[in-house]
Amino acid sequence: MSTINIATRDGRCPCHVYRPAGAGPWPAVLVFMDGLGIRPALRKMLADKFRVHTTLSNVTSDAGAFLDALAAQPDVKPGRIGVTGYCMGGSMALAAAGTYPERIAAAIEDPSFPDDMKQRLEEALTNAGVVHTLETYPARHGWVFRDTPVYDAAASERHWRALVELLDSALK
Repeated sequence: MSTINIATRDGRCPCHVYRPAGAGPWPAVLVFMDGLGIRPALRKMLADKFRVHTTLSNVTSDAGAFLDALAAQPDVKPGRIGVTGYCMGGSMALAAAGTYPERIAAAIEDPSFPDDMKQRLEEALTNAGVVHTLETYPARHGWVFRDTPVYDAAASERHWRALVELLDSALK
């Protein structure tokens, strides 16, 4: 893991970069974290101080800067990337994919949304000709990460398998 600072419209954003072992280039995946963010680095901060600036307009602007920064990395495979998001990061991932469809090949979002929203999203993606899969997990919101009180091991394992398969097929 290394840390890079990406220049965005609003200033510099510290980001964590994880690379597989071996020689690249590798496909890139942009992960939009949940509201708690990278826990060790942000536990002492008050999330509310920064959350007011987390609008979809700001997120999509920053996502463009992140995409540019990823494309400039010598060990990142050229072409479209994957994005994923958890909790509030799910809407960020979808906003980024909708804003930069020519640069993003795969997105999967947090499944905690009502059935009518799921249906509207299904219809919108189908009408736009987007190849997609929507999955619902029988678990409580926040269930993916081991450090949450609602962690669900079986659902988490199913999620990681589905996400890796999606990214593997979309980014080859």
